[in-house]
Formats: sequence, structure tokens, C-alpha cells
Amino acid sequence: SSPVSSAVRAACRRKQAALSVRYANFRCASRRVWAPPGPPMPSAAQREPYLYFYRPAVKIFRLSGTAGIGLSAIGLPRNNTPRKTARTMAVKQKSDWWQRPAGGREVVQVAWPLVISSLSWTVMTFVDRIFLNWVSGAAMAAAFAASMLWFLFLCLPLGICAYANTFVAQYLGNRQEHRIGPAVWQAVWIALIFLPLTPVAIAAAPWIFAQAAHPTEVQNNEVIYFQSLCWGSAGMLVAQAAAAFYSGRGKTRVVMWVDALFALLNVIMDYGLIFGLLGFPEMGVAGAGYATSCAMWLKATTYLWLMLRPANRVQFSTWQGIRLDWNLLLRLLKYGGPSGLQMLLDVVGFTVFIMLIGRLGAVQAEATSMAFSVSTLA
Repeated sequence: SSPVSSAVRAACRRKQAALSVRYANFRCASRRVWAPPGPPMPSAAQREPYLYFYRPAVKIFRLSGTAGIGLSAIGLPRNNTPRKTARTMAVKQKSDWWQRPAGGREVVQVAWPLVISSLSWTVMTFVDRIFLNWVSGAAMAAAFAASMLWFLFLCLPLGICAYANTFVAQYLGNRQEHRIGPAVWQAVWIALIFLPLTPVAIAAAPWIFAQAAHPTEVQNNEVIYFQSLCWGSAGMLVAQAAAAFYSGRGKTRVVMWVDALFALLNVIMDYGLIFGLLGFPEMGVAGAGYATSCAMWLKATTYLWLMLRPANRVQFSTWQGIRLDWNLLLRLLKYGGPSGLQMLLDVVGFTVFIMLIGRLGAVQAEATSMAFSVSTLA
């Protein structure tokens, strides 16, 4: 090797020994020629006590035809304090789980509005059944069984529409924000596909509940409540699909406020339509179902209106993406289908149990309805 190269190596060794540099590199004429041996680079936790991050400490520059040595970011500890061990840093990170990125605080900020949103639906159904219990015990028992069967039929499409949440989050993280609008609209189209099935379900309701062999009064109320709920089925699916636009981006407070608002509206309409108050006609059991259907469609309309605001049209292509995208729609069916199927399998067993309990009598069905309503609220 040349004398210049030998002098450079000696200088590097002296600087490394004097300053305890763990790792040093230098470039000679913009070309890596040598790297001194040493232990591996420290982890992020081990680098934290130091003033600078470790970077190549020794550089070679040509200054007026001569070789010079420059030092940068040598990693001196703050105030010459001893280095913290990896175990100490691990304990510190574990104790700081609340403040760190993706820690407890961020999880709670995203999750608590969804908890309130779910609670608003639970309170709404509980108050709905309490109102119907004021009409008659058979009406409350019928509403519980009919709503379970109604939800069972919606599980598969509901799981698919809700899976748009995953697509939105993926596109947001991948910085493909222009794909968020089309992804949500494919879920909306899937929801609207089930709209023509509403008359079919309404026509089949008497035969379906006849197979359950419940007491006559309970069975008649079940048919009425189920048919009135069916008018809001597509609205519930559209609302679930459009809500993914916000929940998938972590804007869960919007979902919370919208769901809470229309849950409150549903309770008010229930009170008016069931008992004929507040200027509404008295409809009894049917009024409870129509109030829920109306609230579902109003909620879906609100979500779509929020999604189509001018700022969202520009950033997320919520208007340009309204057309059918068969490739994206099939992907949503492919990945969301198993989610909906799992939900369906979870609910089918419980629904069959409720139907079998109804065969024991109206009193037993009423007690079961009240017990499960209180249980879900708790």
C-alpha cells in the first residue's frame, strides 16, 4: 500500500482508540477503501443516551491536493454519563407503553369512540324492547326473536361491507388515497345489491315464522316486526359501508357522533310511533320496526353526504370512484366473504336457540328476551 494509505490507517486507529468510536468508515476520493473492524452498530434503544446518532466518523477529503481527516457525529454521551445498557432501555420502553407510537394512548383514542358507537346501538335496542314491553310481553318477545332472525340474514353482506374498513386503512397507509373512495363505493354497491331481496323476505316472513311454531300472538307480532325491519336492511348495509370511510382512516369520532345521533332519533321515533305520541300515528310493534328502518336510511344518507363533501372528493376521489370497479369489487368479495361467513356462523347458533326457546311458551320467550337484553346492556 502507498504511504498516504498507511498514514490514513494509523490516524483512524488513533482516533478510534481516543474517542471510543464503535464504528468508523472513511471515503478516499469518493470511494470506500477500508472499514476498521468493530462490534455491530448499536440498536435505536442503545443510541438514545448519545448526543448524535452513529454515522461514519472518519472521512477523507482532498484539500488542495492533500489528504485530510474530518470527524463528524462521533457519539459522545451527554454530560459524559455512562452508557445505558440494553436491559435498562428495554425496561424504560416497557414502562413508556402509553406514550410511545402505537402505544396505549393511540389505541384508546381510536377505540373509545367505537365503544360509544356500539353502546349507542345496544341502548337503542334495549329501550326499544322496554317500550314494546309496555305494549305487551308477547310484543317484546316477538321483537327479540324477529330482530335476531333479521340480523342473521344480514350477517354475510354486513361482514363484506364492513371489510371495506380494511381496504381504506391499507390504501391510506400505502399513500394511495385516490383509491379510498372507489373501495368504499364498491361496498355500497354490494349493499344495494340486496335491496331487491327486501320484497322477497317480506313475502316469506309468514312461512318462516310458521316453522318456528311459536304461540299465535307471538308469531303474528314476529311477522309484523320482521317485515317492518326489512325495509331498513339495505340502509343498514349502506351505512356500514360508508362508515368505513371514516373508521378505516382512524376518524372514529365521526362514526361515534353519527351513530349516537341516529340512535337517539330512533328512540324518539320509537316512542312516537309505538304509542301514537309526538304527532305520530299509533302503530304498536310495526312502529318500532319502521322507526328503526327510517333511522337506518337517514344514517346512511348522512354518511354519504359527509363522504361526498368537496374536500373528500378531491383528496379521496369519492365522486370519481362512484362507478363499478369489478376488479376491486371481486377483491372485496374475496376477502370480506370469509369475514361475513364467520359472523353468520356465530349468529346462527344463537338464533336457533332463541327460536327453540319460543316454542316453550310466551312467558318463557318474554323472560329470555328480557334476560338477554339486560345482559347485552351490561
